[in-house]
Amino acid sequence: MPSLKDFHWYHIVGLVISALGLILAAGGGIGGGGLLVPIYIMVMNFSEKYGIPLSNVTILGGSIANNIFNMQKRHPNPLVDRPMIDYDLVLLMEPPTIAGAVLGSILNKILPSFIVVGLLVIVLGATGIKTWFTGNKAWAKEQKLLEAGGVLETSESAPLVSDETKAEEGTLRESAHDHSVVAPAHAQANLFFGGQAHERSEEYRKLLEAESVGFPLWKVGAIVLCFLLVVACNLAKLQFATCGSWAYWAWMMGPVVISLSMSSIVRLYLLHKGEIRKSVGAPHIDGDCKWTRKTTITYPAICTLAGLFAGMFGIGGGIVKGPLMLEMGVTPEVSASTAAFMIFFTASSATVTYATFDQVAWDWAGILFCFGLIFTSLGQYVVNSYIKSTGRASIIVYIIATIVGLSTILMGYNTGVISYHDIEANRIGFGSVCKKYS
Repeated sequence: MPSLKDFHWYHIVGLVISALGLILAAGGGIGGGGLLVPIYIMVMNFSEKYGIPLSNVTILGGSIANNIFNMQKRHPNPLVDRPMIDYDLVLLMEPPTIAGAVLGSILNKILPSFIVVGLLVIVLGATGIKTWFTGNKAWAKEQKLLEAGGVLETSESAPLVSDETKAEEGTLRESAHDHSVVAPAHAQANLFFGGQAHERSEEYRKLLEAESVGFPLWKVGAIVLCFLLVVACNLAKLQFATCGSWAYWAWMMGPVVISLSMSSIVRLYLLHKGEIRKSVGAPHIDGDCKWTRKTTITYPAICTLAGLFAGMFGIGGGIVKGPLMLEMGVTPEVSASTAAFMIFFTASSATVTYATFDQVAWDWAGILFCFGLIFTSLGQYVVNSYIKSTGRASIIVYIIATIVGLSTILMGYNTGVISYHDIEANRIGFGSVCKKYS
């Protein structure tokens, strides 16, 4: 097990590179595991057994810093009154991601390493290229708004708003004046969408009030409960079952059943919200997902696939879910904040699992946890300052694309080396969940 007593010059080099990676990752809401794992293994000379858990500990510290910043922010669209973190997306995306990660971890143990390497490079490479093009579209849209409005209007986290958009907002407010509900100034932007009098307008008003809450306890509580049940299943699997037994597989599949059951309940909730909005004639807000019978099945299915890749490659879900949310049309700032919120649960559960296997070097873990906390905070400050001064939220998309691209190269090389050693040791066949290699 690595110890601070064996500190060498290459550890300093690794820490410097890791600091730069954390600063970069902070802006995109990505934990940075795709960068940290290769750095810890190839530069700082940690073994894979201890390097990956230390990466998770670092990401855990960074996720806390991200959430301290993000929980104070409001949605960048001036027409809505919500927190920056989209808790509906969290409810829909995190449970199936957990289910997929469990299945992915099984495939990681079973599939030959060269297949895992090939899939890793293909998935991350395609994701990075697609995200870069998404950034180009976002940049072009901002440029168009800039040229139309003439002047950039930004708040701490607000996007560009053209004169045309402001005029449209004013018209909507005026047309809905007789039907709007008396509310605080910051909530009026939501409430003018009520349209003409309708029997469900009161229900819609309550929905908007609930959405404006900065920290919805029941939504966060539901995710925490799901997280705790998953951790409990993992601990029970280790303590009360023998690997390969029916009890072992029952505990192994427990998180899958829990997560998918929760997704089904959340789907009904989102469909109900969609029906309320439709009944009062509320228009679609740019950057929001349209919750229909199709999307509430499609998106969780994609998240399950994202979790499967995350569990298979050992890279965490943020590097997959961040680009996925951008593809779903979610605003970059909301995507980054929401991904960072979900990473906390992913990193926490992974750290608990590694601790039960006695794979955490605690003296290094204490240092790297603080390291992640400090440099992620610095990254948040740098990116937020840039967006505030320029209004260019598309920088977040480019950051995500860059992280994914670098991760493709570094993870591809690192896992390629591991695969080479596996081939040399004649470990190229299909593996077993219960078999451990030296």
